[in-house]
Amino acid sequence: MLAAQYKRRAIFNKAKKNSSANINKKLLERSICLYLEAFRIDNEAFEAYYPAINAAYLYKIIGGGETGRGNRLALYILDVWENFKGNDWWLDSSLSEAKLLLEEYRDAEEYFIEALKKHNPPRFEKKATLTQIELYSKLTNKEREVDKIVNLLK
Repeated sequence: MLAAQYKRRAIFNKAKKNSSANINKKLLERSICLYLEAFRIDNEAFEAYYPAINAAYLYKIIGGGETGRGNRLALYILDVWENFKGNDWWLDSSLSEAKLLLEEYRDAEEYFIEALKKHNPPRFEKKATLTQIELYSKLTNKEREVDKIVNLLK
């Protein structure tokens, strides 16, 4: 919860302008550390993909040399949890998001189509995923690349 709070404060500063120029990178780095610690402590748990996907997003948002770390986490998520694909919405959406972070947009779209058909998630769950993707795409200037995915989740 603290990691999510740091993330919100880092991105949505007092001016409420969520652009990459307004990000508080120190708070974002704290958030990453907390997500990674949660992942490290409980990496054998089935739901450990949750802190891992969040850390991957944040690395990609920071960009630069951190992009590779985000990619490695996304690959790790796919390597470890892809065998469980189909179990629930949160896992399947995280696998789809990992594909998105790796810039495999066609695969990410196909994963989302499958997940939506299989799980028919409640509006809240789709909205949470959509919000994460929209924020990522805006902060990394990838709105056009993820447009089809955003439309699927709306």
